[in-house]
This record gives sequence, C-alpha cells and structure tokens, in this order.
Amino acid sequence: MEKARIVEGDEMLEAFKALVKKYSGDQPEDAQHKEIAGCTQAYIVAIDVEYITGKEAIELVRAKQ
Repeated sequence: MEKARIVEGDEMLEAFKALVKKYSGDQPEDAQHKEIAGCTQAYIVAIDVEYITGKEAIELVRAKQ
C-alpha cells in the first residue's frame, strides 16, 4: 500500500533542487537558485511505498544456475 503526501519544508526544497538540477543543470548556479526561489506556486507530492513486488527476469534466473 502506498501513501501520498504533500512535501513541505526542507524536503520540498531538496526536491525542487533535484528537479532544477536535472532539467536546468547546464545553467549557471545563480540562475538555478533563482528557479528554486521562484517555485512558490507548486506542490510536490511524495508517494511512500511500503513494499514492492516483481518478477525476476529469466536471464537472471538462468545466470544463477
């Protein structure tokens, strides 16, 4: 089961920094800080995953044998 929540405070700031770095990494650092400061009308929603399941690829199963 997952739980979604709106991120606030330092966690929100770190999330915006990560987004700006990913999509504006080639800009000068002062321009990046300006982008982060301008993110006042946005929300970040975190989805906390309690557990995850999946199948192992057949290639990995064969490689173990």
